[in-house]
Amino acid sequence: MVIYFTLYSFLGFFIQSIFFSIKDKKLRICGFLYGPYIPTWGFAAVLLLFIQPIFLASPICGIILGALFLTSLQYYTYNFVDKNFHIKLWDYSNHKYNINGKTDLRCIVFFLFVSYFFLTFIHPAVSSVFLDNDINTILALLFLTIMLKDYFIHLQKQENKKRLDLH
Repeated sequence: MVIYFTLYSFLGFFIQSIFFSIKDKKLRICGFLYGPYIPTWGFAAVLLLFIQPIFLASPICGIILGALFLTSLQYYTYNFVDKNFHIKLWDYSNHKYNINGKTDLRCIVFFLFVSYFFLTFIHPAVSSVFLDNDINTILALLFLTIMLKDYFIHLQKQENKKRLDLH
């Protein structure tokens, strides 16, 4: 799972950056960490991989469960980043059918499609290329270590900022 977490964190960064660059018609580098990764995409992939057996037994149940998991992940990611880094990465409060501005119905519908396409097409293709072997595991652990260091650097900067604000 570490291989897939790191791989999808990396791929998610590029997908999201390309999507928003096209949407905004200017170069967008997404994410708030220094490196080219968005851990939320890695967590999303791992959550979907955990429900893959349910999806294989009952695709409709798997897709619905996937959308619920991804919506929950989005909601709690917002809370986590806001609480720890005081950054609001998105705001859906002006969208119809939003949940505290952290997600909305449009996202939930999007996550239904993401769940289906990820479990049906994306992951089977990726897993056929990236085998679970020692070299890939070592590379994934190295990449994970870099991501964790990046996270702790950001956390330390936030703590330093709090201390400076107190004086």
